[in-house]
Amino acid sequence: MPVAGFAFTRALRLTEPAAFQQVFAENERFHATGLTLLARPSPLGHARLGLAIAKKHVRLASDRNAIKRAVREAFRLAQPALPARDVIVLAKPGVDRLAPPELRRQVQLLLTRLARSPSAAPPSDRTQG
Repeated sequence: MPVAGFAFTRALRLTEPAAFQQVFAENERFHATGLTLLARPSPLGHARLGLAIAKKHVRLASDRNAIKRAVREAFRLAQPALPARDVIVLAKPGVDRLAPPELRRQVQLLLTRLARSPSAAPPSDRTQG
């Protein structure tokens, strides 16, 4: 069920461990400074977001929370343009050293790459003859 507007409801989140495992097992990867995005087709027909910001890469809880807020906000705003994919954003070492404007720019870059990905395009409606 697609969600109207720019809300970030529970329907737009990956909440089940099985959903995370499916994305980790079979995915397309996009890289940016400090972040990696994993994506696979969503069975629900709309984009969903999961976050994996490891304490190993971002020591302070306040920094992890700031990264999560930036990613959720960018996802919420980009939601209408995103294809029906389950997405997980992973932190890489050094992401906590990015200034907030640079972090937002890197997240937007990842979401733009996802939206423009050839595999994210809906299947063509060709008939074989």
